[in-house]
Amino acid sequence: IACLSCERECTLTPGLGPDAVQALRLLQSAPWEKVEAISLAGEIIQELRPVLKLHMEYRIGRRLKSAEYLD
Repeated sequence: IACLSCERECTLTPGLGPDAVQALRLLQSAPWEKVEAISLAGEIIQELRPVLKLHMEYRIGRRLKSAEYLD
């Protein structure tokens, strides 16, 4: 997954590999009990982190000042 207009990764459109996309799909669709039991590899977590941060900022409509401390 990358920017639809230029097909390149950047800080505003970070790319996701197939494993990260699969993990994200599972996190979105699985029952909460199953999600709690999932253990994701560190590489996948690092890949998902910027995407989820951008999504969170999009949903609340602004950048969180405290987001840098969540890392």
